Formats: sequence, structure tokens, C-alpha cells
Amino acid sequence: MSKNKKLKREQKKKTYKKKQATLQNNRNKQVKESNTNLSFNLVPTEFLIAFPNFKIGKDEIDFLSETNTHLNTPAYIYPINKKSIHEKNLVLKSNGLKPFPYYESGWMVISTENMQPIGTFDKLEFAKEFIYSTYSNVKQIRYNSLGLKSGCPDFSDIPNLNSSVDKEQWIEYCLYLEEQYGFQFDSQELIDIIIGKLIDEHNAPTYLQEEFYSDGLIDPIINFIKEKELISYKNAFDALISFEENISKINN
Repeated sequence: MSKNKKLKREQKKKTYKKKQATLQNNRNKQVKESNTNLSFNLVPTEFLIAFPNFKIGKDEIDFLSETNTHLNTPAYIYPINKKSIHEKNLVLKSNGLKPFPYYESGWMVISTENMQPIGTFDKLEFAKEFIYSTYSNVKQIRYNSLGLKSGCPDFSDIPNLNSSVDKEQWIEYCLYLEEQYGFQFDSQELIDIIIGKLIDEHNAPTYLQEEFYSDGLIDPIINFIKEKELISYKNAFDALISFEENISKINN
């Protein structure tokens, strides 16, 4: 990987962070503009969205670019706690309405049509069941990172690098991680872990990792892999180097 590619990768990370910040601001604006003070006005940094596709597709990418509509993504699920319950009920009471019957902690389903709460549940699975039964077009519920799981992968299930794992299997593994974690999966982090295994298990020089950190250099690593005839490592790098720009559903 050239230094230009490394810079490009870092720029993509910044773009994602900016998208998240923009998304947050626009959701807040949408909330404030709908039904004056009666809309739910606390947008969490992590929440779930009801999508019409089983796999990541156009509607999921539209959500990132904020061109989705409430017809395609009809509901969100927000985590709730005592603070959010108290603030919401203050708004309701000040408008002469009865407090909403919240659980003290749990999950709130929000209609994206007007950003109003339409149900609260003590367990996430119940909130999901409610959405599936209410909206017939919903096929999958994802976090706002577009992943099915919260947080980042720990790569504990990485394929065995000392066995005959081909390039297609590595691509399938990367696509699986993207499906599970959305853009929280970074193929460059997986490359870093594999370099660490080269150092620990095959006595690769540590400067290979240092050069990858500082300049994004991949060629010296590939040369070492070829010299040692580490086929599975070569297949892994063949897949990972091209994943973000040519294979990823989110980045392309």
C-alpha cells in the first residue's frame, strides 16, 4: 500500500465520522421541527434502524447519505434510561398530556414519520418483534453503523492462517464482518492483526509492522510472505488489499 492509499484510508475514516456527526445534527433538526415540543428530542449516538433489506443494499447506503425516507426506514429503536424518561415526561406534562408509560430502562420505538414514540419495551427483542409486526416491509434491523452487532469486531474467529484458506474464503470472511459490524469493520485493522501473527509465528521483522503504521507499506510484507511461501497469508493479503475499494458494499 502506498502512502497515498494510506492517506485515502484515513480520509475515509474522517468522512465516516463527519457523516455520523451530520446524521446526528440532521436527526436532531428533524426532531425539533416535527410537532414542536412533542417529539422525542434525545437522539442517542447509537441506535437501531428498521430496513427493508436482509443484506446491506441501497436503502442502507441511502441512510448514510441521508436520502432515505420514512417509507423505506419507518422506525428507529432508541435505548432509554431514567434521564430520558424524566425529560420526555416533563415535555408531555407541560403540554397537558399524560406521561408516557415508560419502563425505567429498555427500548423505545420511534416512528420516523413524525419522530413520535409509538411503544416502549423492557427487552430489545420485544421492540424488534413489534416493528416486524407493525411494518410489513421491514426485513432487517441494524445499528446506525449499518451493522447487525454493536461495536467493533475482535477478529477472534479469524481463519487459520496456517491452513489452506483461499482468497475467496478471505473475501467471504470480510463480507461477513461487514454484514455483522457495518463500517465499524476496517480491513486495515485485520491486516495489522495478520502482520502481528507473521511476527509472532514466523519471525517476521518488526519493522514491517512499523512501516505499515507509519507509511502504509505493504510490499515488504508481501515479499516476506512470498519468500517464506506462506500461501494462506498471501491469499489473505490479496483479498484484504482490494476489499475496501473493490469489494466492500459500503465503500463502493
